[in-house]
Amino acid sequence: MKFRPRTFADRLTRRIMIVVLLILTLTMIFIVVSAWRGLYFHTRAQCKEFMYFTNEMMTHLLEELELSAINTSHEFEKALNNPDEFYPMLTNILERNPHIHSVYLAFKPNYYPEKGLRFEPVASRRPGGRIDTLQVASETHDYFKSEIYIRGINEPKGHWSEPYYDKDGAQTTVISYTLPLHDAKGKTVGIFGIDMPLYWIDEHLKKMDEESNKNLWVLKPDDKRFASYCFIINKNGTFIVHPDKKRLFQDNDNILTRASASTDDDADDKLARNMIEGSKGDTIAVIDGVKSFVTYSSLDAPEWSMAIVVPTITMAMMGYILGAMVLVLMLLGMIAIYFVCRMNIRRVTKPLQSLAKSADEVSKGNFEAPLPFIKYQDEIHTLRDSFKNMQASLTQYISDLEKT
Repeated sequence: MKFRPRTFADRLTRRIMIVVLLILTLTMIFIVVSAWRGLYFHTRAQCKEFMYFTNEMMTHLLEELELSAINTSHEFEKALNNPDEFYPMLTNILERNPHIHSVYLAFKPNYYPEKGLRFEPVASRRPGGRIDTLQVASETHDYFKSEIYIRGINEPKGHWSEPYYDKDGAQTTVISYTLPLHDAKGKTVGIFGIDMPLYWIDEHLKKMDEESNKNLWVLKPDDKRFASYCFIINKNGTFIVHPDKKRLFQDNDNILTRASASTDDDADDKLARNMIEGSKGDTIAVIDGVKSFVTYSSLDAPEWSMAIVVPTITMAMMGYILGAMVLVLMLLGMIAIYFVCRMNIRRVTKPLQSLAKSADEVSKGNFEAPLPFIKYQDEIHTLRDSFKNMQASLTQYISDLEKT
């Protein structure tokens, strides 16, 4: 096979491509690093925005329910002499407020002798929207011993309870807001309470998780190695809301016990302590064996803390995807640049090839070999003029020799 020498155009194209490749590589590294940092700060800002929105929403709703309960309690105090009016009044409260699952009254022993030792009228929302009213107090349901009743009857102001499963009334996990009822003489005679179910908070956080995973381009939102999620704990570290329902309300499986059981690092222990103390911030910690970015903050009510967990691999994945996109675009650009450069360099250096052929003809004695037309007044045009002068000089020199 005949060896084909590398042309000047090929060498020039190669050198230009090496310089272009170096510039594009440095540009890609800068873009990927900047993009990862940008994604980190974007994720951090987004988590804080979700946290702020959730806190504002919960605070507003709880304050609204508190105000409603306080105003309603005055109506019940005015109707203490007509206990049969309680049931329609309780029903009316549920009809006016969709966030309340059940409402109840609980009176001191024998306050209404005709109603028996215990009198606890309840109105509860059932599946399908039906509202039932009933008297749940009995020997098996002795509310006199319940923490909610004892605290409510003894405290001068209203308060929120810890979450619990209400098997007699709402038949779901709820938190209760209770406040004391007073007669005309100011004597405490019982309590009034409203139950708010936790499932609406859970549904809200699920929507947040879906939106977050969508924004983070998570391809496997059901895989805890990649998916972001939220959880809420109470002041004791017990999980109130969590994607893993088995962890809810388990005192022996709270955020502290899980952090203590982990031997990966101390960041999760510090995270658990900070959340229980009601601090706010963000950190990198290993959560359930997955290295994650965690943003956490206390909620204004009712003494809970919330955290948003984003696996670091998910944050990095966005950088990898962006890097891959940049790499593909860079390769396509390199291919386009190569062919454009090759075509233009060959077109620009074509007169040099013609001059080389003319020089070859001159070397064979053809001093009249035609020279290419050069359109532009550049170095190649100057070279052509010099070559033309050389042709004229050689022709004159040969002519003079022949004459002598």
